[in-house]
Amino acid sequence: MPIYNPPAVAHVHPQPDTGYSWTYTGSAKALPAYTPDIENVAYTGSLLDLSQAGRLTDLNALRVAVENLRVFTENVAKQHNQVTQDLISYGIIST
Repeated sequence: MPIYNPPAVAHVHPQPDTGYSWTYTGSAKALPAYTPDIENVAYTGSLLDLSQAGRLTDLNALRVAVENLRVFTENVAKQHNQVTQDLISYGIIST
C-alpha cells in the first residue's frame, strides 16, 4: 500500500450576497460603558392633576437619560464599524 499525503482541504470563507456599505464613518475598538441615569423619584399628585406630572426636574432627568442612551448607541455604531473594517482588511468580508 503506497504512502501519500492526503489531499489539501480548501478553506472557503462564506461571502455575503451583497457588499457592506455605511454612511457613518466613526470607528473605535473600545466600547465605553453605558452611563445609566436611574430614575428614583416618582411623580407626585393625583392622576387628575396632569399639570404636576411633567415637572422640570423630571424632564431634565429624562433628557439626561436619553442623551446617555444616544451616546452609547453612537459608541456601539463606532465599534461595529471598526469590526467591519477589520473583517474587510483581513479579507473575510468584502464591500
